[in-house]
Amino acid sequence: MRRRDLLLSAAAAVEAREILYTARASTGFLNPGKRLAVTTGGRSRLLAFDQASEQNFGAYGVFPDGDLLLMSLSVPPDWKTRDFYDYYPKSRTRIWKGNVRTGAIAELCARQTLGNFISPCVVMPGGARLAVTVIANGKSVLYTVDLDGANPKALTSPGEYVYGVSLSPDGARFAFHANYKIGVVDVDGGGRKTMPADPGELCFGTSWSPDSKHVAFQICMSREDPGHDWSAIAVTDFKSVMRLTPNAAAWFGASYGKAANPGGGSNSPIWYDATRVLFPMRIDGSRTPWQYAPNRPDKDHFNRDFRPRQAKGGVHLALVDVASRRIEALTKPEEGRWDFRPAASGGDVAYVSARTGADPQLRVVDRTRRVREIRSAGAGGAEHPMWL
Repeated sequence: MRRRDLLLSAAAAVEAREILYTARASTGFLNPGKRLAVTTGGRSRLLAFDQASEQNFGAYGVFPDGDLLLMSLSVPPDWKTRDFYDYYPKSRTRIWKGNVRTGAIAELCARQTLGNFISPCVVMPGGARLAVTVIANGKSVLYTVDLDGANPKALTSPGEYVYGVSLSPDGARFAFHANYKIGVVDVDGGGRKTMPADPGELCFGTSWSPDSKHVAFQICMSREDPGHDWSAIAVTDFKSVMRLTPNAAAWFGASYGKAANPGGGSNSPIWYDATRVLFPMRIDGSRTPWQYAPNRPDKDHFNRDFRPRQAKGGVHLALVDVASRRIEALTKPEEGRWDFRPAASGGDVAYVSARTGADPQLRVVDRTRRVREIRSAGAGGAEHPMWL
């Protein structure tokens, strides 16, 4: 086949695959109008996982039969008048198994409840158990449980706050950050290790290498960057830590969207293949249009002011080779464009891209570096893509 025909064939193969994402509503954080959607061949449809009193359905994994591991959230009606760290841990969650084709869902973890706020992390190999975190008394503990919530096994201590959990591809170990230090534990609770961190270093997010030997994460210098905008990319084998980028090279605390419809959340590095880590890379000197406000109460876990005229630069997707630390652009750096939240599968990457002051849009860059944009099913753009 000619090169052009090969490229067209590869593009058609990508378009035939399904991508799950969050279709944004038009009014920002914790809005019940956010819906899960799926796109195939460039056409999107909303999924009908609607339940009375439930909002913000999110997907956290896939069962062996193709169903989704879902979580929904109910928050107090006065949440906007209260501090985020007061209302959010006291909110109620529910965990579900949902069918993409039919919209049918069945509640999980309902037979035995470990707490009011239980967050799913991953489906365990075989699909008979889940890893979950449970928030109680200002802490977060990692458990494995049966699908109905029975037979819980705590893997971390009640004195820690565990987050950013990932399961190694061989199914043997969990990685996470606990009190913003990177930790690892065997799935049976043994083999616990925690990597030391220097004062002011906030270590966040974990992603396992395909061979289950290394974990990629990021380090934010929180004293200099209290808004957690930027970070360095690092990897560990749980014997030592190797930084792959300079400080503040990666976009950590994503803040984006219009003045009337802001969005936010953490970015984390992921493995693109066996030797390279994928991350949203900062154009030197970039300044986000949403500026952190450190001296006022945080009521929405965003706490930023829209300053588009002060914005500068942008963010593009990049690959860093673990052995050489060589950095290669995956998407083109461009003033005023912010590419982030990548999800990689077989060399193809789904991500979202937002112009300064605009809603984020779903895009795909394939292994030939061809980029295409997918129209969102939501009026406010798209977030959190995941390959199905």
